[in-house]
Amino acid sequence: MHLRTEQWGRSFYRSSARNRHSTSSGDTSDHFESSVGGRSYRRSVRAVNGSIVSVAQT
Repeated sequence: MHLRTEQWGRSFYRSSARNRHSTSSGDTSDHFESSVGGRSYRRSVRAVNGSIVSVAQT
C-alpha cells in the first residue's frame, strides 16, 4: 500500500475580539495519491477563498 498527500498555498485569517468578526482568504492546492493491489488513485483539488475551483481525478 502506498499513500501520499501534499498541501501547498497561502491562506490568511483575521479576527477581532472586539466585534467578534473574522475574515479569511486564500488559494490552496491539495494532492492525494494512493495505490493498493496494483490499483492507483490520484486526486488534485484547488480552492480559492473557501470555494473549490478545480478538481482533477485519475
